[in-house]
Amino acid sequence: MRLINTGTLEFTWFPKTPPPYAILSHTWGPDEVTFADFTNLSTRATKSGFAKIKQTCEQALKDGFSYAWIDTCCINKESSSELSEAINSMFRWYRDAAICYAYLEDASENIQLPVTSSSSIKHCRWFTRGWTLQELLAPKEIVFFGAKWTAIGRKTDLREILEQITGIPCKILTGDMRLDQTSVANRMNWAAKRETTREEDIAYCLMGIFDVNMPMIYGEGKNAFTRLQDEILKQTQDDSLFAWRASEESASEAPYRGLFASSPKEFASEMTTTPFLTSMAGASTLLGNGRISLSCALYQDGFIGLKCFQGTELSTVVGIQAINTGNNHFIRSNPSQLVLKSHQYPVAFQTVVFDKFVEMREPRLLSDIYQHNEFTLALPPEISLLAVYPKEYAGFQDTMRLPITHLVGKKVAFHMEVDRKISGVDVFQKIGWSDKGTAVLLVLWAEQLSTSSFTFYFDLLAVKAGDAELEFIDAEKPPEVLDAKEIVIAWSTICATESHTTQ
Repeated sequence: MRLINTGTLEFTWFPKTPPPYAILSHTWGPDEVTFADFTNLSTRATKSGFAKIKQTCEQALKDGFSYAWIDTCCINKESSSELSEAINSMFRWYRDAAICYAYLEDASENIQLPVTSSSSIKHCRWFTRGWTLQELLAPKEIVFFGAKWTAIGRKTDLREILEQITGIPCKILTGDMRLDQTSVANRMNWAAKRETTREEDIAYCLMGIFDVNMPMIYGEGKNAFTRLQDEILKQTQDDSLFAWRASEESASEAPYRGLFASSPKEFASEMTTTPFLTSMAGASTLLGNGRISLSCALYQDGFIGLKCFQGTELSTVVGIQAINTGNNHFIRSNPSQLVLKSHQYPVAFQTVVFDKFVEMREPRLLSDIYQHNEFTLALPPEISLLAVYPKEYAGFQDTMRLPITHLVGKKVAFHMEVDRKISGVDVFQKIGWSDKGTAVLLVLWAEQLSTSSFTFYFDLLAVKAGDAELEFIDAEKPPEVLDAKEIVIAWSTICATESHTTQ
């Protein structure tokens, strides 16, 4: 670590543990002193940013510290390896500093002390920059200074005012609560209104807050934020990582998205989000090829229940809406909305697959790309699909298509409502169910004979409301194979086919 000797204003390199040092937190201006400038005495003196360096060193000496660290000049940014190491170490360097001086250069010279209201400092640029977020969170001790190096107060004394400005709870600011004790979504929310000069830095400046490391690739654009979320997912089972909302404008341009947000802005929220763990759910993991295996509660209406809640209402889970594009693969729909749903236990959790990051105007069905043999439900207006069993296939209702390989060795049922009279004919009376209601349960079994050859077994049951799932559980495979590849109710085909394209 390269430090400035506060007495001589010269660099000293410490290859191992450095001595106690002061550290500066500030916003960059147009005329800062770089690493190269600092070693040239005549050049550095002409830079307006040199005044901050002198003031920092003078204050550090006054406070009993022989060394100081300042980001503008203590990193040789011409060395990509040194820059990458510094950025990955930055949070630790601020955390380990004996004291941090936060310089709010645009704070009023006439600021009234002691500061009792956020109005006197809340408009300072320091509170809008990405890098200063970790510089607020990491140090144990911060002293704020305004214009002309006027002391404003310590972080502990200003904690309530800082909470009003930043939304960060006092317990976090004072160190009484660790960062990893609050959710991923909450931490992202703290950065939602902050900006960085370079697009990639909005991801890099958050690495320490999430205790992750990754290489710097300037030029990668918003992929840096995707990589940050990759690293967070490797470290945590916090589903609030997926509890974000796109802006209305963004959602209108790309109404179908993956599980990852595009920036911290999409985590902006007035409410806290809290994750929970359950022994009923497995781990969500990265699969490679840009996909995530998500353990979640999947509901019939396309609601994906995440393992987190908002506010203090423990019985209401946060969820997202999604559609099944085939082969148990989902994409998020209505990305500008988070759905709150009453959560009744016990609930069945299952694993589905999501793209990490996509932005699409229209969903692309996987069956259109590579599925050769598939089951399709083609319903006329007289018949409506009420439910699919088992519940893991609930997403079928969005696409009405399912790879036949997903049926092999399993029992699948389709609960449907049928108009009693079609073209003037009482359908149920015609097939001998005159005393039944208007709902039917089509139960399907499939056996694979070869790579592309399958045998199907069907059963059609009349069911009453509320009994469909029990009937499905009790249904047994009929002894006879159905030779035809369709079933007809009231002359309307309701299921087909085994083919390379949907009929």
